Amino acid sequence: MTSGFGSTATGRSGQKLLTVALMMALAAGVLGGQSVARAESVEETFSKFTEALLYHESLEVREAAAHALSRIGGPEAHEALLNAGFLDWPMWQYDAARSANTPLVLAEELHVQWVRELPAPKRAWRHQWDHRGKLDFDVSYAPVVKGAHIFVPSNVTDSVTAYRIEDGAEVWRFYADGPVRVAPVAWEDRVFFVSDDGHLYCLDAATGDLAWKFSGAPSDHRLLGNERIISFWAARGGPVVKDGTLYFAAGIWPMHGVFVYALDARSGDVVWVNDTTSSEYVQLPHGGATGIGSIAPQGYIAATADTLVVAGGRTPPAFLNRHTGALEEVALRAKPAGGYAVHGGGQGMQRNAMVAARVQALGEQIEGGVFYQLAARDRLFVTAKDGTLYCFGPEETAPVRHDYRPAELRPRTDAWATAAQELLDGLGESDGYALMLGAGSGDLLRELLLRSELHIAVAEADGARVQALRDELAAAGLYGRRAAVIEANPATFAVQPYLFSLVVSEDAEAAGLGADTGLMAHVLDRLRPYGGVAYLGAAAGLDALAEAAQAAAVDQVSVEAREEYLFAARGGPLTGAGQWTHQYADSSNTNFSPDNRVKTPLGILWFGGPCNSNILPRHGHGPLPQAVGGRLILLGVETISARCVYTGRELWV
Repeated sequence: MTSGFGSTATGRSGQKLLTVALMMALAAGVLGGQSVARAESVEETFSKFTEALLYHESLEVREAAAHALSRIGGPEAHEALLNAGFLDWPMWQYDAARSANTPLVLAEELHVQWVRELPAPKRAWRHQWDHRGKLDFDVSYAPVVKGAHIFVPSNVTDSVTAYRIEDGAEVWRFYADGPVRVAPVAWEDRVFFVSDDGHLYCLDAATGDLAWKFSGAPSDHRLLGNERIISFWAARGGPVVKDGTLYFAAGIWPMHGVFVYALDARSGDVVWVNDTTSSEYVQLPHGGATGIGSIAPQGYIAATADTLVVAGGRTPPAFLNRHTGALEEVALRAKPAGGYAVHGGGQGMQRNAMVAARVQALGEQIEGGVFYQLAARDRLFVTAKDGTLYCFGPEETAPVRHDYRPAELRPRTDAWATAAQELLDGLGESDGYALMLGAGSGDLLRELLLRSELHIAVAEADGARVQALRDELAAAGLYGRRAAVIEANPATFAVQPYLFSLVVSEDAEAAGLGADTGLMAHVLDRLRPYGGVAYLGAAAGLDALAEAAQAAAVDQVSVEAREEYLFAARGGPLTGAGQWTHQYADSSNTNFSPDNRVKTPLGILWFGGPCNSNILPRHGHGPLPQAVGGRLILLGVETISARCVYTGRELWV
């Protein structure tokens, strides 16, 4: 059974264009260099004519011809559209304008072809009523389709995976160094995607091999963002390709810089970059407020002939000149506006009525609530909010089901069991964030994961070891939720201080620390005040390691050389840090803080985490939060809660 092709306003105008053009071609007596009279058949004439229009240099002509052919229907028209790529869905919302205006019309009756259970998504921003859906860009998976494959990004396993559209079988998977939160782009023989690691990646669509990658960030420095270790300049401006040029954005905090790029889609060479919008003095959302700020790209980018529309998440979209990158308009004062979805005309998500109707008709077969839907190659693909991917087609068949069954994580030996338990006993807590410098054998990592609820970031330089650990942790259902492996030099891993309850290394010398005082100071300053501990294995060179740690003299860190490892613990408060223990600072109501550490310039240590449901709204001018002992005490409507000052994690409610 073959799907038909529908009619739209564009289709009707395209049909007229097709008819007029055909008459002109016949009148001229020329088609592909041959006169019509000498053409071998009507089919040959049709083929030559449709090819000329579907590959015309004008996008307007190509789209009109495609919709005209969809109205004509029949196997010849279907094949012509298929070969020209019009029946793919290669970008979020179909095309560069995010129009959702595919010429494909699916069969009226669809049946489940296959179902694939994917790991439950872990969105960046937890649901909050005041977000009004503006930050729902990664509630679940947003795939694209080109050729025989569907390409699925993951905000959990930090990857893009290709599956066969025929049966849902996995073809390849490629990991990034951070979550992939927005849809990729499939263009020619390439797949492009952006990640919270600040990079844009270009892959071979057939094999998943890396062709090239481009850093949208000015450095590789990281912080704690949305409960993950990510780049200061997370790339969440969804990529789009138009006329051979690829556009994306990195950076979501104007105070640290926002970068909008145009790259040559084939080579990755920079066409232009807008890196100045974040220093604009603008009108801010509240009436009468002005300050330094600009766009904060979170969501998608739409491209038209002359304009880029850049989604701003909680802020209205920005409009840039597509050829130069110059900012043409952004209305930050329009406070209620905003969202992750844009199209060529501005804010919002375009609706394809045919696709929506098919999804609605299949509603009872889709569990978990629909997040995203697309039509490609006679199939309907739907992702549910729980992470399940469905494929529907016109054929009645026994559905193929790919269930998600995490494997058991098992240490290879028991060599690190005792050390791991002693570390956790000494730490006195079972959750928080940990940093592992070098993967080593992997067994210390495995033991800590099995014995705690820590989220562990592993910095490992060896690419093969990184890949093996990623595959193992993903198969165990732990990647992204409990652990992530970042390909980086462990000794110089650049991340904000104070974040980690635990810093560990099976072999500090192998990780590159050695006796370098500067490197040791950098590592120990990553420890969280008020209880962070470090275990740095040193089968050889322990004395030199201990001397370097002592010489580093990191604030509130004590060190002790133990049998075959260096132990360090961090107390609190930090020297010069103050506390705020009452509504007006202290029991004397001085409204004055003795803290002398907070000085400009300021930067972000962490952001994101628990939602605001247990916090009183600021508009009511209620009691102020109070800070003491590394904890932030917050009042809610019917709650009182504590959060870690240094990571934002909720300690108790």
